[in-house]
Amino acid sequence: MAEMVSEIANNQDVFNGLNCQFIGISIDPDDSDLQRLPPPGPGTQYVWDLDQNLSQTFGAVEPPAPDTPSTDDAVSFQPLTILLDGSLRIISIHKIDDPANHPAALSRFVGALPPVGPARPAFPQAPVLIAPMVLELDLCRRLIAHFDEVGGKPSGIFEDEGTQTVLTHDPTRKHRLDAIIADETLRNMVHARIQRRLLPEIKKAFQFDVTRMERSVVTRYETGEFFGPHRDNAALGTAHRRFAITIPLNAEAFAGGLLRFPEFGPTLYPIPSGCALVHSCGLLHETVPVTKGTRYAFIPIVYNDDAAKIRETNTEFLAPGLAKDRREVV
Repeated sequence: MAEMVSEIANNQDVFNGLNCQFIGISIDPDDSDLQRLPPPGPGTQYVWDLDQNLSQTFGAVEPPAPDTPSTDDAVSFQPLTILLDGSLRIISIHKIDDPANHPAALSRFVGALPPVGPARPAFPQAPVLIAPMVLELDLCRRLIAHFDEVGGKPSGIFEDEGTQTVLTHDPTRKHRLDAIIADETLRNMVHARIQRRLLPEIKKAFQFDVTRMERSVVTRYETGEFFGPHRDNAALGTAHRRFAITIPLNAEAFAGGLLRFPEFGPTLYPIPSGCALVHSCGLLHETVPVTKGTRYAFIPIVYNDDAAKIRETNTEFLAPGLAKDRREVV
């Protein structure tokens, strides 16, 4: 096992401490006392888990039975490699059954992951959050299939006429189709992933506790379709909205169709499939025209209990017939 760790630690093309780091976890004090492991470096660190709590949490060690004294001889240890992303979320777990071939297999797996990109100077950009891997690709495909099954309807724009919020349709300002997720099981699957994988990131980035979500909508833009500059909370009926989420479902299948925030310059924001871009509903933004293919995306709106009070108050301003979707994230 020590030879395997040395081979992994010496692979500084992968484990360089910038894009990827190897953290070895040992439950054996002799690994430290006898210096059986290669020295730590920029891409290699070690954690001594002598009470085995961490190893039990990740499933490498079976917890002892109640009232059973813990001894080294009684430990059943399954070596594992656990890959975490930058937010410390588990990407994958690999059992180490063949230490001789594991370093090469691990390097191939890490090398096949989407590249992080080189370090570069910061440029002015919109205050947005991009969170990786919120929806797995299989779920993205299921949402696309659901849209194609139920079909979409022309998407409108909420705006005020006098003291009333109405839904207008103007293809010179917005041209796409929308479909509310009608399958409750599928909708709950998406909501669960938003809750578990994205809401903690919103809390961390924006210090905002999301408690409610509306507009469980999948959108489809065909070639040439777009949504011009707008704000998501500019009408009385939408004033409660706090953050908008865009999760492309098939980013590899279309060109164009990217988000842009004109108040912060001409930068376009590509988002990989299943990843989320989150921004304040008060930011001016647009979806530029799709130039090739068909763009599918999931685009919910989130807010909190205080904003829900604004929504309830402003319900009286909604034009007759407008939907009052109040789905909650619990």
